[in-house]
Amino acid sequence: MDLKAKRNEENMPPFSFEYKVDISTLNSLAKDVTDFFVELIEEADEFFYYQSYSGKNTTTYWYFCSQRCNLASKSKKHQDISKYHDAKAIERFKYDRTIKISIDNLNNMVNLSIKHDFLHQRPANVGVFQDIKDYIKEHIDLLPREIYAQLVSKGLDLSIHQKQIHF
Repeated sequence: MDLKAKRNEENMPPFSFEYKVDISTLNSLAKDVTDFFVELIEEADEFFYYQSYSGKNTTTYWYFCSQRCNLASKSKKHQDISKYHDAKAIERFKYDRTIKISIDNLNNMVNLSIKHDFLHQRPANVGVFQDIKDYIKEHIDLLPREIYAQLVSKGLDLSIHQKQIHF
């Protein structure tokens, strides 16, 4: 992170809001209701969330930003960065970013709250495009190097390496 971004990060006010929704007219399970709200939020800010759950008369779900420091697994990569041949690891932040959805089963109300200490950029998409996945499936009888060579000759946008072609 460069110095200018670091200064902006320190001066950025936290983002949070809370909203109550009456769900008495819905015939959905509590988890379906929370999934609906989280999908809406993910569409708006394009981040992904992990969840945990606890409850009694109220069911509460927490969704965490995938870029939180405490969600990072220990790196299994070599210490020498020059040996890396794949995408960089996503940037992690120590800031709190949580979606909390509490469903009051007795009153049929949902309390939705979002807290985000620092608005950061979305991680780069390192997924493989569906047309490339389909092509690999159609030609699975070929060796990975042959599939890769055909993908290159067809001019498809390759965001993968030859060694990543396997099932």
